[in-house]
Amino acid sequence: MSSTEATPINPVAEFFLAPFRLRTYTNLLYLWLAFPLGLFYFVTLITGFSLGLGLLIVWVGLLVLLVMLLFVWLLGGFERVLAQGLLGARIPRRPLPAVGDVGVLRWLSAVLRSPALYKSVLFLGLKFPIGLAGWVFSLVGLSLALGMALTPIVYAFDLGDLDWDLWAPHSFAESLPLVLVGAAVFLVTLNAQNLLCVLWRGMAESLLGSEEQVVVPPAPITGGEDMTPATA
Repeated sequence: MSSTEATPINPVAEFFLAPFRLRTYTNLLYLWLAFPLGLFYFVTLITGFSLGLGLLIVWVGLLVLLVMLLFVWLLGGFERVLAQGLLGARIPRRPLPAVGDVGVLRWLSAVLRSPALYKSVLFLGLKFPIGLAGWVFSLVGLSLALGMALTPIVYAFDLGDLDWDLWAPHSFAESLPLVLVGAAVFLVTLNAQNLLCVLWRGMAESLLGSEEQVVVPPAPITGGEDMTPATA
């Protein structure tokens, strides 16, 4: 077998090694940031685009919509950095000319023509519902695992009685099995979070970049340029 072949991944080993991998905790950080960021994006996009569409009748809405699309472009860039840093995503570049090379108006035209702009709107819109679901799952799973793991301490220091739905221990010895259950819940939660972040990584790679080269409109011909062909 060639030494360059990829080593096959053992899913059982991956499951139990999840707590010892740095990527697990960068994934966790991404999930916990997804909910507040998604809420901010949701409120901002709904408010901004609604305001812009409502004001189209007086033309001010066009300016509001343009500002919103540029804001989406900036947020898409921020999400690219976040996904690359925390999820290890490999996102295609958003090919655009430099403003200094083509001017502001032609650069704006290139941004509005870029497929990455409109795919970013979709990504930001999905951030809130998926981010909320992931955050709730993570919070419940980790809290449950921590509560079970700390149950023996309650009985060791005689801090009271705890009554779980399926298990009601009355002594320190009876509470020890909950430590194992808590560890299992912890492992399942971390691995489920990693799977959810595989989804996030795929969405980021598909929606936050574009390999399609944007065609920049040619610069207008100024009146001072002499376009008369030279004669021999």
